Amino acid sequence: MTRHTVQGDRAYRSRDAILTAAAELFAERGFDQVTIRDIATRANLSPAMVMKCGGSKKQLFYRTARITPPPLPAVPDSELG
Repeated sequence: MTRHTVQGDRAYRSRDAILTAAAELFAERGFDQVTIRDIATRANLSPAMVMKCGGSKKQLFYRTARITPPPLPAVPDSELG
């Protein structure tokens, strides 16, 4: 494996870990209660790496919203008409 491929694979794994951690934390706590440091801790990365690979907290939130569909509320059949 070439150096470029190894670096690319590592970057992909880091981005995936960041997005997974961010999605989990936003779902558990809500946007306002999550910090970049929380995401970094969950992803086992430094806050600087989260900012470099993932961007700001707001950017991460938008990215996770695009990849994580919100749960649909349960609606009783009687209300569906």
